[in-house]
Amino acid sequence: YPSVSTPAGPAPESGVPTSTTESVDLPLPPDGGKDAREKWVADMFELSNHEVARDNPSGFAEKKQKMLESPYAYFRGEDTAFNLDLSKFAPPDPHEPRISSPGDLHALNFGTYRSAQGNLVYDVNDFDEAVSSQPFSRDILRDATSWILASREAGHPASHQEEIAKAYVDAFVKQLKEFARHGGSHHFVINEKTAPDGPVKSLLAHLGKTDPAHWVDKFTTRGADGSYQFVKTDTVIPQPESLKDALVAASPQLQHANVVAVASKLDSGTASIGLPRYYLLEQPQDGSSPRILEVKQELRSALAGVPDVHVTTVANRSAQVADAAATLPAEPYPQLGSFLVAPAAVGAVSPDSGEASFLVRERPAAKSSFDLDTMKSHEMVSVAQVQGQLTAAYMARQPGVTEALEKFLDDHPHWAEEQVTRATAAAGRVDENFHAFKKD
Repeated sequence: YPSVSTPAGPAPESGVPTSTTESVDLPLPPDGGKDAREKWVADMFELSNHEVARDNPSGFAEKKQKMLESPYAYFRGEDTAFNLDLSKFAPPDPHEPRISSPGDLHALNFGTYRSAQGNLVYDVNDFDEAVSSQPFSRDILRDATSWILASREAGHPASHQEEIAKAYVDAFVKQLKEFARHGGSHHFVINEKTAPDGPVKSLLAHLGKTDPAHWVDKFTTRGADGSYQFVKTDTVIPQPESLKDALVAASPQLQHANVVAVASKLDSGTASIGLPRYYLLEQPQDGSSPRILEVKQELRSALAGVPDVHVTTVANRSAQVADAAATLPAEPYPQLGSFLVAPAAVGAVSPDSGEASFLVRERPAAKSSFDLDTMKSHEMVSVAQVQGQLTAAYMARQPGVTEALEKFLDDHPHWAEEQVTRATAAAGRVDENFHAFKKD
């Protein structure tokens, strides 16, 4: 394999730091033919998931099966190969500003949730692959590529696919320049009042009318003594009290909660399949309605080792994820914290670093996103534009980034159209990788 081993340089123009010592050494896509590409795709999947493959073979097989459903499903589960492809075929401009990033930006990693402030918002809602510093164009290309893949699978023609990707990129540029001239990024929120007419506003309006207690009722039952328990469904499987006790004992945050039951949560996401995810049922002592807490294992970012990407190496990876989730959105997801625990105590995958790292957060009742397969192209344009605005907002909230981005965009007047071309080419390479993945 061709490979790269280059120390990350100092942050150009923006205030986001990079490492001066961390080196990268992951194999870039080979120059050889079809067989070499197929081997590289298979190797990248196994490399990215080697702990899951070793400790949870059935979860590893489930993730692979999920990714075989379509090119977009493959794209959602294989962030490493996508970014290595960008490093070779669409490398970032060496002078472009760097940002802290959610790490896995795509059309379905935006959604609704009730924020820690209690408000119903639409924003980025997945930070599992968060990175400390990377060129900003990686986020733009990943989300734009996701819209091309999603619109293609929804049956829209190539001209509409590019139109949707262009809507995302253009909205990003327009909103970023608005922030540069007038400020306001720290208070930029998409809710029912601020969302433009279209699918996002309709989804927020619908969810705003639902009673959060009804969502909890779907998974719980109340006994004659007034205590709550989980009921078994296709995706929620009650677990023994010993697991509940082990999780509570390991987590300082949970020790202050009256946790009465635990269940495994299945069929969530794509990239995280194979890692344990639990629902914990908290019954407040004051007699108020119960709430569901989510506890999920986090491994290193899939972008760790990708050229030009810096991920600080720490034992408690979940603390990094929680920090990104708390700082990138204007109104963050309700996070409770993180903890480390011996993997065997809670049925976790054993990371190379030793102890298993878990994220603890409240599971909001209003967490939802779109069924992209049924969306019309003009609806996709509307949602993509909102995502472009939100992408500009989390970048603009970072110190020094707004001015650096505005200058870079002014110096590169054709940058937006170039990104659409690059995203279209990237979608083609995802298709190639997907078909190579099917051969394995």
